[in-house]
Amino acid sequence: MTFNLVLSRMESGEAKKWPGFTGKAYPEVFNTIPPQPQQLKSGQLSEQHVKKFFDGVRQHVCAFESLKVSFVFNVVNLEHSLEASLAHV
Repeated sequence: MTFNLVLSRMESGEAKKWPGFTGKAYPEVFNTIPPQPQQLKSGQLSEQHVKKFFDGVRQHVCAFESLKVSFVFNVVNLEHSLEASLAHV
């Protein structure tokens, strides 16, 4: 399928019929458990396994946010140090 065909389907609203299409370029982090079916199909994960997966996702998201904050803090400190050094020149 060419890009122009996909684009025309999106503009016409036809793309909204595709399974999984959200209409967003960058959907939010999927870190909450969606409603689970009452009757599991063959091979489907149990509620315990699904919960374990999402607990791991939340831990990774929290770790990433912590790294992001630390990085920004270090950049700000570097900017202040550089400004202080340039003030003495």
